[in-house]
Amino acid sequence: MVLIKNELIKILNKFQRPYIYLFAIYCSSHIWILFFGNALYWDDWSLFNINQNAVLETFHMNGSLLFGYLHLSLLKIGPYIYRILTFILMFSSGLFANNIFKRNLNIDEKSIFILTILFLNLPFFGIRVTIISFPYVICYFLFFAAWFLFPKRTFLSTFLFILSFNINSLLCFYILPYLEKYYIKNKSNINFKSFLKFIRTNIFISFIPLFFYTIKLIFFKPYSIYEGYNQNFNLNNLFQSPFIQIIDFFKLKSPSLLLLFFVTTILLYLFSKLNIFSKINYEKSICYKLLRLGILSTFFAGFPYWILGLTPIFNSWDNRHQLLFPLGFSLIFLSFLLMLDFRLRKVFISFLLSTILLINISNYYNFHKDWIKQTTLIDQISKNKIIQNSDVIIFKDNNLEDNLYNLSYRYIDWNGIISTALNTNSKIGLNFEDYPDGLIDIFKLINANCGYLFNMHNFDMKKSIKASLVEINVIEDKEYTIIAKLISKYKPSNIELKTTEIDPNQIKKLMKQSSNINQYFCKGN
Repeated sequence: MVLIKNELIKILNKFQRPYIYLFAIYCSSHIWILFFGNALYWDDWSLFNINQNAVLETFHMNGSLLFGYLHLSLLKIGPYIYRILTFILMFSSGLFANNIFKRNLNIDEKSIFILTILFLNLPFFGIRVTIISFPYVICYFLFFAAWFLFPKRTFLSTFLFILSFNINSLLCFYILPYLEKYYIKNKSNINFKSFLKFIRTNIFISFIPLFFYTIKLIFFKPYSIYEGYNQNFNLNNLFQSPFIQIIDFFKLKSPSLLLLFFVTTILLYLFSKLNIFSKINYEKSICYKLLRLGILSTFFAGFPYWILGLTPIFNSWDNRHQLLFPLGFSLIFLSFLLMLDFRLRKVFISFLLSTILLINISNYYNFHKDWIKQTTLIDQISKNKIIQNSDVIIFKDNNLEDNLYNLSYRYIDWNGIISTALNTNSKIGLNFEDYPDGLIDIFKLINANCGYLFNMHNFDMKKSIKASLVEINVIEDKEYTIIAKLISKYKPSNIELKTTEIDPNQIKKLMKQSSNINQYFCKGN
């Protein structure tokens, strides 16, 4: 009995070891998301301090009412639950993908292990930190869970696919599990005739994306402020957007060459000790097959965004459109890695993973810097008398280096920050670059009773308006040592607010311009 028990423990340890390694490397890249607690970014502010009806109306307008109920359920717990679930669900998606790789790819387990590491850690979809992007995460998880179950549990997997299609790009990505199911049933008879027969005998699973999209267009069409949302299809975009994305990809770089060398050396040593590299030299035909699969996956990951003119670039909130790219790119990278001699392969894998880890950590640190800045602004705004007495506040930010992606905050961000700082929904904040046209658009929203969607439902268009200009300036560090200069590149800047009152008559003119325009409709608070 003791011998049997010991043997079982050995088998269990052998089975678990790759998953422990996967989780350890995944943690190196993404455990930092668990330290963001209640931090808010970008469109997160449209969910915070907002009436429940406003949240539901926003998602009803953009045709995703289910996501509204999802957010209301999670917000009762707090923003931190989003980060915990994101961390768990993205890793779980990788485990599902790992099993999908095993049943489809004719390569050894160690190569599949490297493929799964790439899938889990490639620096796509950095926006996962935000709570507004959580529907992407849960639909991504549901899709890979459905794909994993698809060959044997058709009914359950179809139900999960339908739920995942609420992120509409997955309608297109469905072609991959569908082709796998056809391949499994017709391995010895792959031709056009057998494919047509497969469609006829599997009508429902063949057309569920079309059924789903038709129902969405009829019953859940975006309206009001979201009218025309994701409906600007143009074939010309297919030639422009991918080209821009390729250029953006090659702009990625590791934060520090010295650090890159150091991490690469450590990983090379650890991976060699753990013996996780495959020593098999594969035929070129297998590598080319992986490459073709990677290109095909990448095309279906990008197509639904490219055709709309959306470019899934890294240093932008548009990296939410990168959700489906890890599969294709991990296959492409692996195909090139397996073409290399074993000894070179070890070095390049270690170098690639080091670059990926450092880019991911840098991304999380940039989120941290941005939140530190926002909390500093909340504190300083709460103590500023001129801002307290103003109705319209225009912010001129001279410290974009600490902003995520070096982008200016929009009125949604500013209204959320002001609402948190002053506990009021009666003020408007906007970026200096968006004035005056952006302010006219905001007044249009308020005239249409849409102000309550963005933390300004108590703004009074009839009263005498006071306005102010707020400059955000960096307080220069008086330390001029070499170490201080190096540290200053990475630490959040010290900032101060310079506030001046501005002529309210300019604001009144803009209010008059917007008073006769009513292009939206909202139910109001």
